[in-house]
Amino acid sequence: LVVQKKTVSHVQLPEELPFGKVFTDHMLVAEHTAEHGWGKPRILPFGPLHLHPAAQVLHYGMCCFEGMKAYLGHDGRGRLFRPDMNFARLRRSAARIQLADFDTQELEECVKALLRLDRAWLPERAGHCMYIRPFMFSSDGALGVSPSKATTLSVILSPVGPYFKSGVDAVRLFLDTSNVRAWPGGVGQFKIGGNYAPTVAPQSAAKQRHDCSQVVYALPQGPDPNDALISECGAMNMVFVFRRFSASHAGGQAGWPGIEVVTPPLDGTILPGVTRDSILQLLKG
Repeated sequence: LVVQKKTVSHVQLPEELPFGKVFTDHMLVAEHTAEHGWGKPRILPFGPLHLHPAAQVLHYGMCCFEGMKAYLGHDGRGRLFRPDMNFARLRRSAARIQLADFDTQELEECVKALLRLDRAWLPERAGHCMYIRPFMFSSDGALGVSPSKATTLSVILSPVGPYFKSGVDAVRLFLDTSNVRAWPGGVGQFKIGGNYAPTVAPQSAAKQRHDCSQVVYALPQGPDPNDALISECGAMNMVFVFRRFSASHAGGQAGWPGIEVVTPPLDGTILPGVTRDSILQLLKG
């Protein structure tokens, strides 16, 4: 790992930390070519990436990414939450679009080094954290839909507050039975750019017409929209909690409520979320 430090003065976080607008001083970059393999990963001062105009990512959307967070504990230590799952998912996404394979443990160590370097940017405020965005793309400067001969992997850091402007309060969701996020046999289970750009228009329409922050997508099962199955939300998996009451006992006393947690199965159209898996593991335990 090669580290090139930026000359940094005292870090002063802004009062407002809107999601994805503020970035730390450094970034991680690693490059791979079919001829030479991976070069040394580098931590560099944060700045623009340079691309060939014919880079496949610009023409065919050959890119994938992850979203994960580092949190500040009450003991003053920073912590990651199940990072191995995010890096494993990134590796699967990269393989699906024929980007270079990588060592997930080595990437995790590089990200930890980046976090240690930019530790002063980790917010100490309640409800805030460091958002970590690993991403990969084809930097191969050649037109044509074909496996990439050049891959760039990068990681940037962004101190953030809550994702929604409403904070941790509930948000309004719009159930969309016209647009479909992913079809069986497609790539819904991978975190690739092509799954997200097409959701911008439905989400904008839901906001303008219904004042909803997110869209819940349904997968049609036939001509009747009432038969559609809930798939997932624009930025998250869907989990429903049902409270079911049993029949009344003798003497007229109401039955005890039973709790049932339901989420769509991982059928290839659903992104296998880390939070989703964590909830299910805790419930099973």
